[in-house]
Amino acid sequence: VERAPGPERRQAPRLEVLSTVRGEVDGDATITLLNVSTGGLLIAAPMLMEKGETHEIAFDAGGGTRRAFAAEVVHVMRGSRQGDATFYVGLK
Repeated sequence: VERAPGPERRQAPRLEVLSTVRGEVDGDATITLLNVSTGGLLIAAPMLMEKGETHEIAFDAGGGTRRAFAAEVVHVMRGSRQGDATFYVGLK
């Protein structure tokens, strides 16, 4: 995901996810974790989520453990991944 040049708006450094981490949003759609910080995360999702909405996000934490949490949508950008329509969603 490319961002237009300009001043940095991030309040916390992002950690890029080096392997594929998949999860679910609202127990339904499959999402991919792209980066994470102390302030939130960026996911790729197959459906539109609106700014201000709250969704349940869940990831497998290994060893059969699943972690779920509520997260608020703070920004959404439409794009594509591997030819499919994708929404890049910032959550906090």
